[in-house]
Amino acid sequence: MTTLEKARIELSSESVMHDEVIGITITGLDPWARVTLRLTTRIDAADFVSSADFHADAKGRVDLNSQAPVTGSYQGTDAMGLFWSMTAETPDKGHLAGCTRDPWELQPPQPYTLTALLGGNEIASAPLERIVVPEGVEAHRLKQGRLRGVLFLPPGDGPHPALIGVTGSGGGYPSEGAAALASRGFAVLALAYFFAPDLPEKLVNIPLEYFEEGLEWLKAVPEVDGDRIGVIGGSRGGELALVLGSVFPQFSVVVAKVPSHVVWPGCCDEEDFEKPSWTWRGKPLTAMPAPKIAYRAVNYWPEVRDDWLGLYWLGLGNVEAEAAAAIPVEKINGPVLMISGGDDRCWPASYMADLVMERLEANDFPHQHIHLRYDDSGHAAGSLPYWPTARLVNPIHPLNEEPIALGGTAESLARSSEDSWKRTLEFLGEYL
Repeated sequence: MTTLEKARIELSSESVMHDEVIGITITGLDPWARVTLRLTTRIDAADFVSSADFHADAKGRVDLNSQAPVTGSYQGTDAMGLFWSMTAETPDKGHLAGCTRDPWELQPPQPYTLTALLGGNEIASAPLERIVVPEGVEAHRLKQGRLRGVLFLPPGDGPHPALIGVTGSGGGYPSEGAAALASRGFAVLALAYFFAPDLPEKLVNIPLEYFEEGLEWLKAVPEVDGDRIGVIGGSRGGELALVLGSVFPQFSVVVAKVPSHVVWPGCCDEEDFEKPSWTWRGKPLTAMPAPKIAYRAVNYWPEVRDDWLGLYWLGLGNVEAEAAAAIPVEKINGPVLMISGGDDRCWPASYMADLVMERLEANDFPHQHIHLRYDDSGHAAGSLPYWPTARLVNPIHPLNEEPIALGGTAESLARSSEDSWKRTLEFLGEYL
């Protein structure tokens, strides 16, 4: 019997949840044979592929859980390396993760094809799928008054612990993360607040009362435990999550990914930076003044051309304004989890999250407070695990359709996403 006839791809399961590891083994090879594994799928109308070469062992077997590739799209032993190291073969806009302008419908299972090749010839193949939304999860559009969102309910009658999810400067609906959390037992209201139908086009003069209305609406949902509601957001949404937690004691926990310790002005161009971002009871929250020098600095400081980091560092040079714009995080009525990347090229989230921790400790904050810092990761730290991470290093910003440098590497983002997702679920499971 030839290798073509003997070779088999064995999977631990042909269908797994989006955050579960798939065991992949190739058997029936000649001892020490060199085999190529190729993984393909289609995401957002773009074709994605990864591949890696392995040497079979003395029994003609390759096990991705215990073997590193000889060469390929990833290095080191990593059972899910073929998944996160996928890159686009066709044009891929790579928009900021989780930002969708229109309400997001339940995503069907994501199909993949795994192929084994020997000397360039296919010797085995196997289909598999990752389930983003398991059976029983429901999505309900919210269009009541000025509220716009999508409520994701996990299976079962409840009442379920719940979260309000908010996006950052990309706007739209934070639907991907919301659906993923719903798949793990949390009711999540993906609440849009700008850059979505019937809502403001920009992150400017957003009233906190809007989120208060969303909170009261969510508390009234029969399947939701109104005494266990948290808030989660990233980037400007991480700033917003800390602000909301400090203003509304009804939030039991706060999860702030790549956040800020201060309120920043509007987003995301020079004109918007002169306007307030958030208002409360008709008055703007005190924010950092627009560092006008930052917009001229690019002519003299070339390094800031490729990212926004210099703009925020220059702004933080105004220590008096920084003190006035600081978020009173000590008023938060529950545990706080923050996630950041030390190589963030968008703004200094690790530094700012450390200052949040310092303020909490200086005020004898009585609740658990954790900062997960991933030094080699970037602004996409805290993303969902096992999805292509190369597109998160320099994605397209949905507002201006231009690339934005987020920092980190595909590998560092994969490592941080895997760890932070597990620890986020543990945190929410314990405190919400």
